Amino acid sequence: MAKVQIEPENKYWKSKNILITGAGGFVGSNLCRYFNELKANVVGLVRDLNEVNNLKLFQLEDKLSIVIGDLTDKEFLLRVLQKYNIDTVYHLAAQVVVGVANEGPLSTFESNIRGTYMLLEAIRN
Repeated sequence: MAKVQIEPENKYWKSKNILITGAGGFVGSNLCRYFNELKANVVGLVRDLNEVNNLKLFQLEDKLSIVIGDLTDKEFLLRVLQKYNIDTVYHLAAQVVVGVANEGPLSTFESNIRGTYMLLEAIRN
């Protein structure tokens, strides 16, 4: 009986340019790892890159393009989208720590709400 070789089912993502916001978080870093394994060109957007982070833990720092910047800066987002010729965006960036949100609700709204609509507007443009 001949052996049938099964090709990877996700060849669609090979060489696609993907932007993942919140790339340093738990879900974002796992998504970066997944798309890296599928040979996509991953651009990870993070606000800050701490000494200890998930991208470092997964040894992804040299396997993707890491962009440090503010999600509420539309001009920055436009530059990133154009520079890397982004095909697909996964928006996972958010301020999720309840204690921080309680202490600074305005900065949480800025990050979570304004950041989302600035990203959507940059994508639209």
